Amino acid sequence: MPKLTPPVADKRQHAATVHGITRQDPYDWLRAENWQEVMQAPETLPADIRAYLEAENAYFQAEFETPQAALTETIYREIRGRIKEDDSGIPSPDGPWAYNSRMEEGKQYPILVRTPRAGGAEEVLLDCNIEAGEGYFGFAGGEHDPTHRWLAWAADRQGSEFYTLDIRDTTTGKDTGERLLNISGDIVWSADSKALYYTEFDDNHRPYRVRRHVLGTAQSADTIVYEEKDPGFFVGVGKTQDEKYILVDAHDHQTSEVWLIDAAGEGSPRLVAPRLTDREYDVEHRNGTFFMLTNAGDAEDFKIVTAQVDATDAANWRDLVPHTPGVLILDIIVLATWSGSNASRACRASFRATFALTGKRPSGSTKKPIRSACRPATSSTPRPSASSIPRPPLRRAPTTSTSRPALALCSRSSRSRPATTLPTTRPAVSLPKRPMASACR
Repeated sequence: MPKLTPPVADKRQHAATVHGITRQDPYDWLRAENWQEVMQAPETLPADIRAYLEAENAYFQAEFETPQAALTETIYREIRGRIKEDDSGIPSPDGPWAYNSRMEEGKQYPILVRTPRAGGAEEVLLDCNIEAGEGYFGFAGGEHDPTHRWLAWAADRQGSEFYTLDIRDTTTGKDTGERLLNISGDIVWSADSKALYYTEFDDNHRPYRVRRHVLGTAQSADTIVYEEKDPGFFVGVGKTQDEKYILVDAHDHQTSEVWLIDAAGEGSPRLVAPRLTDREYDVEHRNGTFFMLTNAGDAEDFKIVTAQVDATDAANWRDLVPHTPGVLILDIIVLATWSGSNASRACRASFRATFALTGKRPSGSTKKPIRSACRPATSSTPRPSASSIPRPPLRRAPTTSTSRPALALCSRSSRSRPATTLPTTRPAVSLPKRPMASACR
C-alpha cells in the first residue's frame, strides 16, 4: 500500500504587533476566531480549518493507528491488567442512607449507589456507563438533595466542558426533564430541596457567576446570587459540612474571599472577610463558630482560626491551631461528632498526618460527609484538597475522649506553600475518591 502524503497547512500572510514587536504567523488562520462558539457548537468550526484537521486525522489513522492497532491493544490490555477495575469508595452515611460510588470491571465510568443504613438491597441511582452511550461523556458529579428524593447530576457530551444538569427522581429512577444548560458543574442544594445553586462561565470559560434555580421554573428566571467582576478571579459554590451555610468562594492563585448564604433562606450573600492580596482562607462551621484555615498574619504554612457568626472579619479571628513553621496544614474537617474511642489519635500516611479532637453529636442531628460519594474529588479552592493525596488505610488504637469540638487537621512537614492552581479540566472518566477521614477508620 503506497504511503500517503502528509497534509501540509497553507501559509497565509498574517502579522500581529504586540508591545511594539511585530510577529509574522502564517498559520494564524488555524486559530478559529469563533472558538468560544465552537466549544458549544462544534459544527460552527470554519470549513477550511475543519478540512485540514480531518486530513491530519485521516493521515494519522492510515499511517499509525491502523498499522499499530494490534500493539495498541496489547499495551492497553497490559495497562488495564495492572488496574483494580472493580473498585468502590467507602460508604458515606447521610440520614437513612449510605451513599457510595463504584467501578465495575470492563466499564469506563462510575456507578452511583446507595444502601439503606437499616439494611436492605443496594439501589443504583445513576449508572454513568449507560448514560454515556457511545459518544464522549465527561461526568461532573452528582448531588442528592436533603430529602433524598432528588439527584442532580451533570455531564458534558461534547468535550466543551459546558455541562448540562439533569434532575433525577430516585423513586422512579428517571430524569424529570428539567434541565440546566451550560453550567460549570458545581451543584449545591438548598436546605428545603426546592432550589439549586450552580456556577456558570463567562465568554473566556471562567467560572464567574453563581445563580439560584428554583425547581419547576425556567432557567432564564434564575436569580444571580453573586457575580465576580475581577477577570483574574474564579468562583465556586459549596456548602459547610453541617449544611447550614452555602459558600461562594472567589479566588485567584494566592488570594481568596468567601461569602455566606443561609442554606435555609433566600437572602443575599454575606461577606466573611474582604479579600486581601496574598491572604487565603477556607471556611467551615459548627454550632455558631466558624473554623477557618488561613495563611493570615504571615502564617506561611497555614493555621486554623475561629470566629463567631456575628463577627467574621479578620480582626475577630482567634488562633485555634497556631502557625508552626515547617508543618503545612492542608485541610480541615469539622465533625459533628467523633466517638470517644477514636479521640485524639494520630493517623499517619507517608507525608500526611491527621489529628482529631473529639466532640459530641447534638441530639437528633445528622452528619453529611465532607464530600458526597456521588461527587468526584474536585475543588473550587486554590489549595489542593488533602483528600486527593494517596494514602493507605490505617488503624490506630483507641484513646480517651474529651468534649471539645471535633476537628480533623491534615498536615505534612514542609517549608513550602501549598501548590495553588487554577480550576483544571475534568477528565472524561471520573474515578471515585475516598472521603478524607477514611485514613482514620
